[in-house]
Amino acid sequence: MIHDTPEMVYFAGTVGKGAVSVLPEPIKSGDYYGIGFPKGSDLVPRVNEALKKIKTDGRYVAIYKKWFGTEPTAIP
Repeated sequence: MIHDTPEMVYFAGTVGKGAVSVLPEPIKSGDYYGIGFPKGSDLVPRVNEALKKIKTDGRYVAIYKKWFGTEPTAIP
């Protein structure tokens, strides 16, 4: 089954524990993800700044580890 890595890691560590496993290295598809906002939304710079801040201060890695049980291979 092919699916997004974070969801599969979570599933394999919870409901699917012992029944499924995740490849050690994800298949690189080149897909990108984003957060959609209405055109011209004043939330865009605020969200971008918040994301930058949690990546800089280490919270991004802590949140990732909490939910997926491992450190991210790269911080976007």
